[in-house]
Amino acid sequence: MKKSVLMIAAASVALSIAAAVPQSNHICILGSCAGTEPIPGRRHSAWTLQCNGKLYQFEAGEGCAYTAHTNGIDLTQLQAIFISHYHMDHNGGLPHIFYVRNKMAARFRKTLLAKPLPIYTAYPQQVNAVLDFLSSCSLNKRDFRKNNTASIHQIKDGTIFDDGTIKIEAIHNMHVGGMQNGLWRSFSFKINAAGKKIVFSGDVRNVHELDKFLTDCDILMIETGHHKPWKIAETIRKNSRWQVRKLIFVHHGRDLLNNPQESMLKTNQAWGKEAEYAFDGMIIEL
Repeated sequence: MKKSVLMIAAASVALSIAAAVPQSNHICILGSCAGTEPIPGRRHSAWTLQCNGKLYQFEAGEGCAYTAHTNGIDLTQLQAIFISHYHMDHNGGLPHIFYVRNKMAARFRKTLLAKPLPIYTAYPQQVNAVLDFLSSCSLNKRDFRKNNTASIHQIKDGTIFDDGTIKIEAIHNMHVGGMQNGLWRSFSFKINAAGKKIVFSGDVRNVHELDKFLTDCDILMIETGHHKPWKIAETIRKNSRWQVRKLIFVHHGRDLLNNPQESMLKTNQAWGKEAEYAFDGMIIEL
């Protein structure tokens, strides 16, 4: 009896969560924290983009699959994932994404996933290591390398993705230093979706590394993990060449996490109006 009641309650919660998810074109923040110690209520960097009925994900910080599922996002519908660089707070949740996608497909559809999930990454070796790890966890019952799990794509400067619904351009930055083995290992993205130009910084050494993308930008999602947010706002506002219509801070560092009111006040003053500050589960309409 208790088990039945719990199952009904769980199903009701799942339905209410799914019903609350907007069907419009929007961004959902799955993780808003930089690579600090665990912070209550915040997972590491990750967000999804819903555009014209298609679902895409950027970054894969720890816990992102949990946040997605409990916010009514069906990860089996993902078209692709884009990971800016190889640090743990940007890809530590990747094993769980693969696991949840396979689990949900097998449990509710009674079938395996039809095609591999494209992963665009600056460091393909990590995805291969994740697939090996998952296969070892299954005790040879399932080989994640042969189970339509992932197709891996090396990110380079220029257009990396265009499926007719969204288009993504990548530009390298100096967050992890220079080239390694002839390849850049850290990138920022410009996403064209639903008539909007969205710029996602990833992690950057300097906001000027985004210069090419900021001359015409509807939404700038920029990290605070390595910068003072009011300094970023001040720098952008002073540059007459840049046109940033909406400023959203993501991937929060200690300044904003430890002193949120003071940090936001100083940032809003520098920006000249209210900026937005990401939190887990936040919906941003396009």
